[in-house]
Amino acid sequence: MHLILIRHADAAPPIAGQADAERPLSTTGKEQAQQLARFLHRQQLCPALLLCSPYRRAQQTAEPFQTICGSEIWMDSALTPTSNVEDAYSFLLQFQSFPILGCITHQPLIGHLAATLLRCSSLSIAISPATALIFELHQQSSYPAATLLGLYPPTMMF
Repeated sequence: MHLILIRHADAAPPIAGQADAERPLSTTGKEQAQQLARFLHRQQLCPALLLCSPYRRAQQTAEPFQTICGSEIWMDSALTPTSNVEDAYSFLLQFQSFPILGCITHQPLIGHLAATLLRCSSLSIAISPATALIFELHQQSSYPAATLLGLYPPTMMF
């Protein structure tokens, strides 16, 4: 199974009184989300299912995947910035029957998930907005483990 972890695209700055979950993408972020979906489509890495944080900026990052890739989008609170990495990983494993599974989430959760999959859970990995990490999960392992097949920051998607 291939797991594509995606950090949401560039978000607009916070506005006084606005809940963090309601922050939208910036104009740049909207362009990044389009570029990311087109890039993964060209690479034949479109996820049939895209699991997504319910935060607005994550949802907006997911929208181009519906149009460009035909991905089905499911939102779940297990993928918010402060979610527990073990709970998020357990949630993702429920969908391991999909050959390509996508997940759009936030820092620090995405950094913790990536470190856990690489068996470096003591590290804190900073992932830039609109970056895709492509993993091949080792399904025989009792501990979360994967091989990193690619890391694509927005500058590599043209």
